Amino acid sequence: ALYPTLVLYSCLVLREAYVWFFLLIALYGIVCWSKDRGFKSLIIIFIGFSGATFFHGGMFIGGLIFLIIFVLFYFIEIIKSLNNLKISINSLVIFSLSVISIIYLISITHSIPKLGSFELMFDVERLLGEIESRNINRAAFPEWTIPITAFEYIYKAPIRVIYFIFSPFPWDIKIFSHFFGLFDGIFHMMLFILFIKNFKSIWSDQSLRIIFIILVSYFVVFGLGTGNFGTGIRHRTKFIIVSILMVAPWIPQLVF
Repeated sequence: ALYPTLVLYSCLVLREAYVWFFLLIALYGIVCWSKDRGFKSLIIIFIGFSGATFFHGGMFIGGLIFLIIFVLFYFIEIIKSLNNLKISINSLVIFSLSVISIIYLISITHSIPKLGSFELMFDVERLLGEIESRNINRAAFPEWTIPITAFEYIYKAPIRVIYFIFSPFPWDIKIFSHFFGLFDGIFHMMLFILFIKNFKSIWSDQSLRIIFIILVSYFVVFGLGTGNFGTGIRHRTKFIIVSILMVAPWIPQLVF
């Protein structure tokens, strides 16, 4: 209740509660699907990601990534059945429908706010312009993180993602209010340390593995689309619950 970005009273922050709600529904569906492979779980996942996308277009990426993972899962199932000289009609039908769904979703990205068309997502010149225009205000990321050329974009993109997750760093503090962001970044660092220490346990769990891949995709997309840590703090709060869920069993060890 006292988490800094939740205290702010504005329309931008108030909508985040709905994003968290629907994202948690989607994650609940993913956990259920990992256990039962049921159609009901897929409906829950669809409702979750659709609801989250309604309140912020960038949340669409998580649903698309899950669908890609879903397709790969059934593609592997089909390969295994062929190796055993059997054809799984059920897997083949689901795989075909999923591929069609991915093609359809990619074709409608132009109508989703914040994203634009699928082609524009990979237009490096446009991305460079967007990044430069968003590096504004006193909370802007350092100028040396702004890529000027396509080659700089390759190695500066990971740096900007790191800034999105952990900034502001001590050398970025310009005014007293930035200290709230510093504490927020330290909290994310603590969660990251717990994640690194327990990576094998997390990766061995199928549900957490899928959630981790989706979380990384969100961090990459929002990290590249954010130009200052003021906006970054608000955006990464979307994923604070997910981050805590990933390492929840080991948090008491850190506390004590």
